[in-house]
Order: sequence, then C-alpha cells, then structure tokens
Amino acid sequence: MKDLAKLLRLQHEIEGRFGAPRGLQQPVRSVSIVADAVLVDVTPSALNVAAEIHEQFGADVKVRAGFKPFPPDPEFEVMFCEVDLRGDSGDDMFVTSVQMDERTVRGGDNYQGQVELHCLDHEHVGDWNAACGPAWLREIDSRRIVGGFSGSIGAALKVVSFGSDGELSHLPFVGGTESVATGDLYLVSPGVYEVAIPVKLTSFEADRYMDHLLVARGRVRIVK
Repeated sequence: MKDLAKLLRLQHEIEGRFGAPRGLQQPVRSVSIVADAVLVDVTPSALNVAAEIHEQFGADVKVRAGFKPFPPDPEFEVMFCEVDLRGDSGDDMFVTSVQMDERTVRGGDNYQGQVELHCLDHEHVGDWNAACGPAWLREIDSRRIVGGFSGSIGAALKVVSFGSDGELSHLPFVGGTESVATGDLYLVSPGVYEVAIPVKLTSFEADRYMDHLLVARGRVRIVK
C-alpha cells in the first residue's frame, strides 16, 4: 500500500474541497481508501466534478461515476452476481405492488417509493423478516437490466406482522437511473422502463422455516 498518511491527506483534501458526502443526491457520495488509492464515488449527473478530480489528483485517486470508472472504459462490464430478479410479483401467500413517489424521473436523479405487501394466506399469519433491495430498471419487453442505483445502500430489513384480517405492510425502496450497459454512457437513455425490486420474506417460527423470493414491479418514465 502507498503511504497511508498521503492517502489520508488526499481524502481530507477532496472532502474539504468538494464537500463531505451528505446524501444520495450529493455530487460526491463517498471518499474512501481502497488498496493503494483513494476511491471517490461521484454521481453520474456530476461528470464535471469527476473530470476535475481526475485531472487534479491523477493516478492517486480512482474516480467512479455510478457503476463505471471515470474516465470511461469501453470494455468495462458491470457484474450482477448478487442480483436475482427471477421471482414473480406474487405467489400463493403474498402479492406485491409498487407505489412510486414520482412516475417521471429526470436522468441522473434517484427515485423512491414503497412496496405494498399483501398477505393472502391467513393460515400463516405472524411475524416475517422482510428485506427489500434497491430497485433496478429493466427493458419492458426483454426484461434486460439497463440501470439501477450504485450507492452503498443495502437491503432494508424489517419485521412485518400479518394478522387474520389480511392487512398490508409497506417496504420503502430507493432506485437510480445509472446505466449498467457496456460503453461510455453513465445514465440510462430516456424512455419508459420496468422498475423491479427484489423482496425476500423469511419466517423463523419454531415449527417451520419458510422463504419467499418475490419481485415487485412498477413502471417509470425517464426524461432528460
């Protein structure tokens, strides 16, 4: 590893000049030390900031804009080893629906909403662990993943309870418009896309273990 004191100075200088990360929509999301370099995570809508950081600090600082390195690498491929969107939106026990805060989103912005979870089977009421992952954007016809949110947010885990009257539970989610396609584009192209949110429900009651993998689905329009 390069001199740790030097890397810490660079990290402090970048945070001081470009502002310490304060939220999902900030141009600089995070500044961290990884291996022998400082890694700066910049939102793809702030490529001018990414260019300025790269020009000033050079090889000592690695810049990432969304899912991809900056400057662009035409051969870079985004990996999806942990993304499982093969489930249905419902099964014989649960049905999901998506409530978006906004149906139209500007490219480069994040969006939020809630997954509504309906329990259909009143014989298996009780407490469930529910994990709702970040949303992904897919082409409507092919269901090919084209974009998502690359920030450091994890799945939102909460305990949901269902009684015999079949009440709803709501799981918040966040999504992004950052491109995962190979090439030099950092944002998805304008258009209408499917929003796909992986949902996992697990029951750990003493007499049974049950696991449900669902994919809540909605739609969003991305504009310039």
